[in-house]
Formats: sequence, structure tokens, C-alpha cells
Amino acid sequence: MIRHVLDHPPTLGAVCGITAAALFGLSAPFSKALLDGSQPLVLAGLLYAGAAITLSLARVVRGPRANGSEPRLRKADVPLLLVVILTGGVLGPVSMLVGLQRVSSVAGSLLLNLEAPFTMIVAVLLFGEHMSRRGTRAAALIVGGGLALAWSAGGPSADILGTAALAGACLSWAVDNNLTQRLSLRDPVAIVQIKAAAAAAGNLLLATALGDARVPRCDRSHRCVSARRVQLRRQHPARRVRAAPGGRSARSSLLRDGAVLRRRRFRAAPR
Repeated sequence: MIRHVLDHPPTLGAVCGITAAALFGLSAPFSKALLDGSQPLVLAGLLYAGAAITLSLARVVRGPRANGSEPRLRKADVPLLLVVILTGGVLGPVSMLVGLQRVSSVAGSLLLNLEAPFTMIVAVLLFGEHMSRRGTRAAALIVGGGLALAWSAGGPSADILGTAALAGACLSWAVDNNLTQRLSLRDPVAIVQIKAAAAAAGNLLLATALGDARVPRCDRSHRCVSARRVQLRRQHPARRVRAAPGGRSARSSLLRDGAVLRRRRFRAAPR
């Protein structure tokens, strides 16, 4: 069965596409968890930096003979590659992370399915490709599901700005997909490596210029303070400032607990 998949390009392409979609779907909840202590630009830069490092190691493992078997990029491909980096490496990831800050992981993962119909629409409108009736119906169902998430019978069920940011991310990736298809005859590892490295540098430099260069925080004190914040919000669903024992407000109690946790962590650190 594996040999049949490898020897049949359409089947191999379908398997690779489904695998990529599954891995991309897993990235949404993990990215949202990391957003608690970081900014979208920084997180996007770090994610692409990891991809660039991994692909660089993969090229070393493959060796020069395997790397030279694929057609190389040409100077004529540079403008197309720059647009791919901008849309798929900067606008898309940052828009996705901004959207995930405002919606739940489940809603975000479902809204990201808009990438498929947007890719088909861009291919038809901008590149003159043909879409069958079956493909049109499938795209309409996906778009309808996204609209159902953004609007329910009683009003908007998801944050409008978050939904718009995720839709913008899908549109950016739709342009990226169509342009990358024009580069499909070139070395795919080299294309993704260059895209990841350039996107990592661009996002991190932009974050530094804007003063948002704050890396994700995953230490124990931050988790404890976050847990305490969740507990206080559950006790005060209307976010009213009530007096805590001893005359302190909920906010001052939270700040004091955080300071104590950080002081204990500092004292316990080895010198």
C-alpha cells in the first residue's frame, strides 16, 4: 500500500495535503496557549525561526547530492518569493495569532478552514483556473460554517475583530498557496527554508522596532498568577472590585500574591 501511494502522484499529493492540514490544525491550540505571555509578532518570528533551523538541519542530513537533485531558484523567482514571504510568512501568521487572542481555540481552528475556499476563489479570480460545481458547493459549505461561527441567531457568537483577523490570515495564505504553486518546480525545501528564515527575521525585527519584543513566559510563578486570576474572575463574574479580607481589593490581593510568588522564586534560585 505504501509503495502504491509513493508511485501514484495524485494519491501521494492527497496524503501529504491531509497530513499538512492535520498538523496545521494542531498548531492553533498550541499557539493560543503560548500567546498568554507573548506578542503575536514575537511568537510568529520564533515559530518561523524554529522551522528555518529544522530545515537547515534537514538539508545537512540530506547531503549535497540530494540537495542538488532539485531545480534551484532563479533570479526571476525573487519577486514571487518576496510576495510569498510577505503574505504567507508575515501577514498570515500575525493575523492568525491576533485572531486567536480574541476567540477560542475551537472557533479559531474551525475558522481557519476558510483557507481552502479562499484559495479556490483566488485561483479562479486572479489566475483564471476552473472550479467545478462540486468544488463550488464545497467552498460554499465551508464559508457558511465560518459565517455560522461568527453570527448566531441571537447576535455575534464570536469576536468580530478576531473573526476578521482569522479570515484575513486565510486570505493571505490563499494568495501564498497560489503563488507557491507557481514555484512548485523548484526545490521545495529551499523555498520553505528561505521563506521561514526571512519571515522569522522580519517578524522579530518588526517586533523590536515596535517595542513588543517579549518572549513567551512559561515559568511557575506566571502559571500560578494566571491560575489566581482565573479564580478571581470566577468569583467575580461581573469583574467588580470587591473588598478582600483585610480591606484589600481583589486586584491588590492578586498583585500581592504575584509579588510573593516571584520573591519566593528568587530566593529559591541557585546562586
